[in-house]
Amino acid sequence: MVNEDVPLTVIKKLFDHASIRMTERYAEVHDETVRRQVMRWHERVNIRGERVALPVDGPLQEAVWMKERIARARQALPNGYCGLPLVQTCPHPNACLSCDNFLTDPSFRTVHERQLAETKELREGAEQRGSLRLVEVLERDEQSLTRILEASTSSRRSRTAISSHRSMWSR
Repeated sequence: MVNEDVPLTVIKKLFDHASIRMTERYAEVHDETVRRQVMRWHERVNIRGERVALPVDGPLQEAVWMKERIARARQALPNGYCGLPLVQTCPHPNACLSCDNFLTDPSFRTVHERQLAETKELREGAEQRGSLRLVEVLERDEQSLTRILEASTSSRRSRTAISSHRSMWSR
């Protein structure tokens, strides 16, 4: 049932499980379900707010998916993913918001909103202290976060419009 997108809370009630943990213990999510969900929500954006899509068609589709799974496991960040090839190491740690290899998706939206608020506070403090270099770095991060959030918002709107359009035609 979980592989047919039935929510765990519904399955819990249906089988009269005492807790959601019990339902989770018995529910086995297939790799194809994970893949379908990732493809559905896979609207990553880079630091410029540009969409970076995972190629989903063609003869190498399975290889691309496996590479994506390995990369996400190895290079997950608190606010996105590092798109740097697995065999390379990062030359500038902790500078993800200025790195062209940084990718993120709407699931990190609340993290980015919090990070933007904190960045603005830090920038204001640095301006008051006259720390020009720090202000410059924080302004760059603020711009990246703003573009990421704007892309996330426009992505959400287009997804809503598409699903409204689909439901209108499925009647």
